[in-house]
Amino acid sequence: YYTLAVLRHHDLTHDALVAYHDTPQHKPHPAPFLKALQKLACGPSDAIGVGDGAEDAGALVTAGIRAWGSGWSPTLAKHGTWNAVLGSPAEIVAGIRGGRIGDDH
Repeated sequence: YYTLAVLRHHDLTHDALVAYHDTPQHKPHPAPFLKALQKLACGPSDAIGVGDGAEDAGALVTAGIRAWGSGWSPTLAKHGTWNAVLGSPAEIVAGIRGGRIGDDH
């Protein structure tokens, strides 16, 4: 409920929202990401996840979702199982449009 209030306050739109109370398991379990995929009616190969914690990377990879690390974050888990580490938020859009991202593999 807090997350929805923050999104509304900042006038941010979203296609799906999965918060702590939406799944019985939490990161590093992939359940939150799998729930988001279910709400979006898409598969893991159609998704990209961006995070900064090792639990983000682990949960995304376990869910079959490409995991991009937010390299601009001072708390980035450098040794996470990231598919790529982004240099800036702008690289998210570039990557979605098909450009090469950091060390994407």
